[in-house]
Amino acid sequence: MKYDDYWFYLISILFFCINVLFALIFLKFPNKFYNFIAAFFITSIGILSVIIVLNLKLGWEAIEISLYSNAISSILAWEIVFQIRQKELAFKSNL
Repeated sequence: MKYDDYWFYLISILFFCINVLFALIFLKFPNKFYNFIAAFFITSIGILSVIIVLNLKLGWEAIEISLYSNAISSILAWEIVFQIRQKELAFKSNL
């Protein structure tokens, strides 16, 4: 996949839109701007992992590995953002 190819940008925008939707539904920050920042962070981590794996030039296995690395890194990034949100809620409720 070349980085000047429009498919790369289309997939990146699609991942960002999906992550914004999930951030608005699940995170529910009081300021909606934080939802977009969290979605951008999660999307950039996922796409960065895909780029790193695809640059290894492993052949067809690289596609499968990049999908797994995107899923794992996105799940980890979501967990980090969700835990930050939970700590913020606990701090505001004085627990």
